[in-house]
Amino acid sequence: MPKVTVAIPTYNRAHYLKEAIESVLAQTYKDYELLIIDNASTDNTEDVVKIFNDKRIKYIKNETNIGMVNNWNKCLDLAQGEYVIIFHDDDLMKPKLLEEEVKILDNNDDVVVVATNVTLIDENNNILKKKNMNINNDIIFNNKDFIRRIYRENLCLQFPTVIMRLNFINQNNIRFEEEVGPGSDVYLYFKINLLPKKIYLINQSHCYYRVHKEQESFKKSIDAEMKLYDKTTKLLKINNLNDVLPLMKNTLANGIISNLAHRLAYGYINREDFKEYMNRIKEENIWTNNIKFTYKMRLLLSYYCPKIAKILHKLKLRFGK
Repeated sequence: MPKVTVAIPTYNRAHYLKEAIESVLAQTYKDYELLIIDNASTDNTEDVVKIFNDKRIKYIKNETNIGMVNNWNKCLDLAQGEYVIIFHDDDLMKPKLLEEEVKILDNNDDVVVVATNVTLIDENNNILKKKNMNINNDIIFNNKDFIRRIYRENLCLQFPTVIMRLNFINQNNIRFEEEVGPGSDVYLYFKINLLPKKIYLINQSHCYYRVHKEQESFKKSIDAEMKLYDKTTKLLKINNLNDVLPLMKNTLANGIISNLAHRLAYGYINREDFKEYMNRIKEENIWTNNIKFTYKMRLLLSYYCPKIAKILHKLKLRFGK
């Protein structure tokens, strides 16, 4: 049995998938299986997978598209390793990702999840930001720590770097929840952090995270944030974490406004879409007086001077904190 299962759920990403597979096969750590779960792609995904002659690769194609979140869960259901990582079909592993994460899990029985920082890249592999999170040391989250600190310190667990103990999530019946949508990964980490185990975040980047307008999380990011907010609010209340709610709402509002400004500047949404989202934000009482002044200014600039806003955004990625 392999020590690690690397699972790549994929759908119509043949143009990125080859590089993603190559990055997995180039890992310094070798004891893994590579599951590629094709969610009924209509492009040449299967042909891309057949290029590789490696016994560790197992290709499974769904007869019908079962949805992104259900395909994530299928990866967990089919995994045979002691540890499992679900990797994006459009991202790239740096060579030591698995080696560094496995080392931590092997040496720390109370750690059940490990993740790393990421380097942001664009469609053409150009580096946009060397470290997505500006942290200088590894962070260990104890019970409820991650939930309390994620909003206060602008931290996150980047999905394609997250490796988990499979027995732990199976024994606790932990799965991604379809009704939460694309944000179900964050919700899953919250559920894990409610249990008396530790989450380990490596400050160094061990993954290239691709930012592009095709990605599912980008297309539905605002809807996902709203769904996640609703579900997380209920989860926090049930677990007596009401003190986190105001900070979560403020972080959500700032994140949505920043996201809207970015999408509008790059032309990923038009002005009509923008107005529709703004109406939703106000109707659902997400717009607050605590939204950062800089985000409000970015929003105005993106609406009236998108070219300048785009230039400033690129400069912030490269030089900003």
